Amino acid sequence: MAENYNIFKERKKIVEHPFGVTKSVWDFRQFLCRTGEQTTAEQSLAFLAYNLRRVCNNFKENEFV
Repeated sequence: MAENYNIFKERKKIVEHPFGVTKSVWDFRQFLCRTGEQTTAEQSLAFLAYNLRRVCNNFKENEFV
């Protein structure tokens, strides 16, 4: 039981970071669309931008550019 709790605790740290960045830093708090499918697409675009930004920053840090 304790092992599963530790795994969940680590996963929660990893997953919460993109939500926190998009909500607080990028001020992405409300959806422009109203249906479930459209809001999922909108959130996916925000996370795609987050991931692309991380990739670009990693390339800069490692001087691959």
